[in-house]
Amino acid sequence: MDVSIVKQFEKILIFFILFFSVSLHANEFQNKKLLCHTKNFGIKGGFDFVANNEVIRLNILLDLDNNKEVIKKTNHCYSIIGDNISLSRKGLSESCGRYNSFINIKSLEYSMPMNDYLLVAQCKYFTLSIEKELRKAIKSRSLKN
Repeated sequence: MDVSIVKQFEKILIFFILFFSVSLHANEFQNKKLLCHTKNFGIKGGFDFVANNEVIRLNILLDLDNNKEVIKKTNHCYSIIGDNISLSRKGLSESCGRYNSFINIKSLEYSMPMNDYLLVAQCKYFTLSIEKELRKAIKSRSLKN
């Protein structure tokens, strides 16, 4: 076999191996869900990784006008860099924007640096509907009050 053909074959093989490994890594969280809690809330929010670069973030927030908890649902881009998932401020339709929060892949700790403090939540893998779970949490908290 000609040496140049072998070298071309090696280059093609290396390209496919690199491409395939990057694709696998990028899709590691596609179709996964994370449910998160904080020190003060047993259930606070979650993430639904709907595509290989898009995630839906769901948060329980307090609507001050109506004095009740509501679920805020927003789209974001994500990128896996090393041991972290970097989350953007905006979704794909808004060109993602800056990446301003992170999930550590090993510990599943979510963090969002703010000016004077760090928002932190601990997450776990979840298979059911995050939105339904958040609604149940809101309902159970409202029954306690």
